[in-house]
Amino acid sequence: MGNEGSSFQPHAAVSKAEIEELQKTFPGKPSANLWGKWTEVFEPRQVANIEELLKREGGVITFQNYQQMFGEIVKGGIDEKIAFMLLLVGESCKYRSSIHTDLIKKCICVIVKAFLKSQSKSSFRVGDEAEIEKFVSSLLHDLFFPSEKRKTSLSKEPTNVKVAMNEFESLILKTPIIESILADVLRACFQVTSPSPSLIPSIPGETHTKISTLEAIFLNNSLPHELRQVWRALFNTDTHGESFSKLAGAITKQG
Repeated sequence: MGNEGSSFQPHAAVSKAEIEELQKTFPGKPSANLWGKWTEVFEPRQVANIEELLKREGGVITFQNYQQMFGEIVKGGIDEKIAFMLLLVGESCKYRSSIHTDLIKKCICVIVKAFLKSQSKSSFRVGDEAEIEKFVSSLLHDLFFPSEKRKTSLSKEPTNVKVAMNEFESLILKTPIIESILADVLRACFQVTSPSPSLIPSIPGETHTKISTLEAIFLNNSLPHELRQVWRALFNTDTHGESFSKLAGAITKQG
C-alpha cells in the first residue's frame, strides 16, 4: 500500500473487498503518475488533472489518497461527481453558483468518450464524434429545452445559457444513466468489480448488428430491467424475408 503501514485509514464507504481489488493494481510504492486504464481511457490533459488531485499532499500518488478518491467519487454523492467531471475539463466547482450549459455538455461528452474507450471489446459499433454529440444532446434535452417536447425541438440548435449549479445536479438525478456511465468508467480505471449490471447488453456471438454502443445503451435504457442484459435476434430480413406479417409474428409478446 505504498509503505503507508499503520497510518492507513480506509474510506468509510469502501468495502474490504474493494480495498483488496484496489491494492492488486496499485504499484508497490507511491507513484508519480497514473497507470493502466487511466491513461488508455482519458486524454493526457485529463490524466494530468486527476494526478494533480491525487498528489495534492506529498507530490506522489499514495494508496491512501487513491482509495480515498475511489470512495469520494464512486461512492460519494452528486456534488463529488460534478466536481470530478469539472476537474476533467480543467474547471472547479469551488465558489461556483452557476454554470453554462455548454460546459455541462463538455463534461458529459468527456465521460461518454472515456466510457467508449473503456468498452473496447463491445460487440456493437463504436460510433463517431457526431454520434457522441447526438447522444449527449439527447441526455441534456430537458436542460436545453425545458418543458418542451422532443419532436418540437428536433430541428432547433441549443443555445449556451447560464444556469444555476443545482440545475446540473437535477439533470444527473433525473438522468441516472449519466451517473451510471461515470461509475462504469471509474470502476474500469480503478479495476474494481461493478455491483451493477452492465449498461451494454450482450448479444450472441454469431449475431451481427449495425447498432452502435451508444444506440444500444439508449435503447436498453427504455427496456424493462429483465430484458436489458441479453439481446436476441427476433427478425432479420436476410434470413426471414421482407414479409410484414412474419415480422409482426416474430416480435409479438417478445418484450
